[in-house]
Amino acid sequence: MIDGENNRVAELHAVRPPTSATNRHGNAFTQSRRTLARESEAQRLAERQLGRVWGIVNPSVQNRLGYDVRFSLFPQGNPVLLAADDSSIAGRATHATRHLWVTAFDPAETYPAGDFVNRTSAGSGVPRYRSGDRSLDNTDLVVWRTFGLTHFPRTEDWPIMPVGRTGFTLKPIGFFDRNPTLDVSAIIARLEASQRSEDAACSTSKSGACGCHGS
Repeated sequence: MIDGENNRVAELHAVRPPTSATNRHGNAFTQSRRTLARESEAQRLAERQLGRVWGIVNPSVQNRLGYDVRFSLFPQGNPVLLAADDSSIAGRATHATRHLWVTAFDPAETYPAGDFVNRTSAGSGVPRYRSGDRSLDNTDLVVWRTFGLTHFPRTEDWPIMPVGRTGFTLKPIGFFDRNPTLDVSAIIARLEASQRSEDAACSTSKSGACGCHGS
């Protein structure tokens, strides 16, 4: 949940508008935004050339500029499952054919490949969860992110394969009205003033021991 239980997911990517009266030099770019409103729309691929990201948004909370607060998911955009669509592994691991799935929350829907991966039937897990095409607008959501490495063996991998890295980034956007580090000096000043106040209270204590500091 992002600042509350009711969220939605928006897909954002870069757009290059054509040269025109409003883009006379042809050097402008902007960002498109599309809400993934239903489960049938929320099975997505990363597009690295477009800088595609997904924002998990709380439409009920805005910052001082009027924008919804969100966490943006930045994918690496590695290849999805490379097995043939009609292969057994693709049937059992259909979740790995997309970089992102979004479903409505259901406590019984826990595993992207189904409850028992090696005994499951084709289409189990996330593909079956989203078959009801539930609404994803302003509700409790589950975001399923698929990522991994495609490994083409090389002679340098023997006898010990080096580390391969994969993952994604979740970045908070809009939760602060400005960069929070701009207030560091003010926070330190308040802490120092509080400490001076405590020290003064200790020095005026009649018993000489006020318990403000550990012995």
